[in-house]
Amino acid sequence: MANQMVRTLISKITESQHFSIICDEVTDVSSLHHLGMSFRWVDEAFEIHEDFIGLHEMSNGSAQAVTELIKDILCRCGMNIKGCRGQCYDGASVMAGVISGVSQRLLAEEPRAVFVHCLAHSLNLAVQDSARAIPIFRDMFDNLRELITFMKQSPKRLQEFSCVQQAAIGKAR
Repeated sequence: MANQMVRTLISKITESQHFSIICDEVTDVSSLHHLGMSFRWVDEAFEIHEDFIGLHEMSNGSAQAVTELIKDILCRCGMNIKGCRGQCYDGASVMAGVISGVSQRLLAEEPRAVFVHCLAHSLNLAVQDSARAIPIFRDMFDNLRELITFMKQSPKRLQEFSCVQQAAIGKAR
């Protein structure tokens, strides 16, 4: 059923001829890297659509690997990079690097695929900068980061935390 939904979406996107790519790298609970990919497109009634296509496992997070994965996804969807008119990623150098980031690599293949920094990520960065200007928030976030690092450094602590987390979820129900 999911594959049929994706095929239907891809058919509609292909009919519109032009689309934008929205991608973000995510890490799941087992520390595997994935690329979340969405298409933004406009239908014949000039309605804007933004459709999530899927999470695709990445072998590594290099700009070359991400670019190849995006091109592979486009190929599997039967879409041509020549229809791409926009790219939207976070500001990480792998994605937005002006020399050899994903945006530049795709721009070399399709000059009309303009890169736009993701506004959600821009808002997140602005909130982070604002919060870091307030000492109590800065200290809280630093302590939280250290706690997370401490937990992740030991499989035993991580397992114990998972057990406590599951117990808390069970009580909440």
